[in-house]
Amino acid sequence: MNSERRPHPVLRRVALALLAVAVPLAVLLTAALYSTAAFRFALEAAQPFIPGELHYGKIDGTFAGPARAENITYEVAGTTINAASLEFDISPLALLAGNISLDYVEAKRLVVTLPPPGEPAKDKPPPQPRDVLDALALPVEIRVDDLDVDGFILRAGTDETLLQLETFRTALDWSPAALAITNLDAEGEKLDVAGKLVLGLAAGQASAIDLEGNWRGGAFPVTGGIRGNGNARQLDLAIQLQEPARANLSAQLRDLPDTPAWQGTLHVASVQPSTFRDGLPDAALSGEFRFTGNAADTRIEGTAKGDWPPANGIQLALDMFVNAKRVRVESLQATVDAFDAALSAQGELRYADALSYNASGSISHFAWPGRENLALRDARFDASGNAQRLELNLDASAGENENGRIVVEGVLAFANAGFNITVDARDLSLALDGTRLAVADVSGAARGTP
Repeated sequence: MNSERRPHPVLRRVALALLAVAVPLAVLLTAALYSTAAFRFALEAAQPFIPGELHYGKIDGTFAGPARAENITYEVAGTTINAASLEFDISPLALLAGNISLDYVEAKRLVVTLPPPGEPAKDKPPPQPRDVLDALALPVEIRVDDLDVDGFILRAGTDETLLQLETFRTALDWSPAALAITNLDAEGEKLDVAGKLVLGLAAGQASAIDLEGNWRGGAFPVTGGIRGNGNARQLDLAIQLQEPARANLSAQLRDLPDTPAWQGTLHVASVQPSTFRDGLPDAALSGEFRFTGNAADTRIEGTAKGDWPPANGIQLALDMFVNAKRVRVESLQATVDAFDAALSAQGELRYADALSYNASGSISHFAWPGRENLALRDARFDASGNAQRLELNLDASAGENENGRIVVEGVLAFANAGFNITVDARDLSLALDGTRLAVADVSGAARGTP
């Protein structure tokens, strides 16, 4: 007797039916994965769901293997992206899960042109950090294991080249929770940068930055690094500079998405003015400054010291407020050993709509080296003006005689280099190269243009 159990006839027929359906589906799926026509059809079908406008020339490839497109143009929100060619290898399994995963992307001559400048909408507030984070949070995950760009150009809307790189290589992981740029290595004529940047987009998601770079596109080179850890609510940064100054900045950023605030310390170990422009002194300056503030205003306090020949022995103490519209100096206290000088001043520089400024202060003593008899004492001054003109008033004791007085009032017009200056002096006693000059009372005026 045969004890071997046979499948139930109904189950066997169901299994055969499923197999009859599965095999053709597998064949069709395999054919679709390896079909160039299917790949092109899917790309065309996706066009209505892609924001902006995407155009391309020749395209070849399949879902299962590398794909290549040429002469790509993508326009979105006023920004235009052009690429001579683009080659990538996409994971079809990730697509089935609703994500985009690419083993590699290779781009040749990638050009990004920003929107042209326009008049800012006066009734439209600027975007807030929260808006930026929300805009960066994608509904799907995009992962690129190796993004390699050969020739990258960033242009302004005026067609001015802002940045040009010969090579740009990185790995990208962009999800609703975070934007991670790792293994970054970029080289160009004006910029080299390497490291990683992780920006947390969701609440509590960790952020991190570790970058080293060198910028050679300005009047002087800038070399340094930046490191930081935290999240959008609490981010600690440390910036170290080797050029144009040896300096360290530590900063704590708080509540960036909603009510940004910051505080920190800048320590300048050494900076040489000649680094910034030829003809300036090589002597070193140093200082330390503390800052605290928010989007409305930032207070900066600190001290500095050093030499600026012939003004050797400089010591400064500064207390000022800075925001997007003005710089207000609450207090500037300075002494200069070489001139036996002590100065106190305050003032404001406004630049929101049009440039304007005002300053006032006092000089308790000032003497040019070797010309002590020309000293100023108990001087008071005030100045005000804009981009077109400067008004200046000075009232000081002067000369060897304690009763000596000099008053200067003047206007300088920058547009036509004109000037109008009046001078009143009395009881001055001066010694010039062995010749003594006494001025009892004199007044004078000078005005003119080139």
